[in-house]
Amino acid sequence: MATIKFRKQADINLLKVEAKPYNRWIDGYPGLHLRVQPSGVKTWNFQYRFSGTRRTYRIGNEQTPWKSVQTAYKRLNGDIARDIDPQAERYKLRGKANDDRDARRGRALKTLGAYLQGPYANHLSSLKAPKAEEKRLRSAFREF
Repeated sequence: MATIKFRKQADINLLKVEAKPYNRWIDGYPGLHLRVQPSGVKTWNFQYRFSGTRRTYRIGNEQTPWKSVQTAYKRLNGDIARDIDPQAERYKLRGKANDDRDARRGRALKTLGAYLQGPYANHLSSLKAPKAEEKRLRSAFREF
């Protein structure tokens, strides 16, 4: 594994683009590396083991300041030491954000009753026979 001594932000520009993606590991920061893609994109990643599984956490891109990368590295190492999987936490937050977004868009409704009382309620109230329409919908979806 090739390593580099990272001293300043300008050191990122010294990494050349190659035909295949490669990692440059940072001396003094176990698990921290800079991944260089053939497209020229450079990303900061932290590779760690949790419950016997190797995982990679993306910290940022080449514009992410070195101080921020160091701070994230220390936080991630602390999480692992406290037996918290950083990637699982990220997925949890992402899932919550997606649930919130879906709820705003009316997608998180899991039952027909929730849909009929929520987004569809305004439409039902505008119909001549809302109760009959609701009854028809409930009977049509009864088998599901």
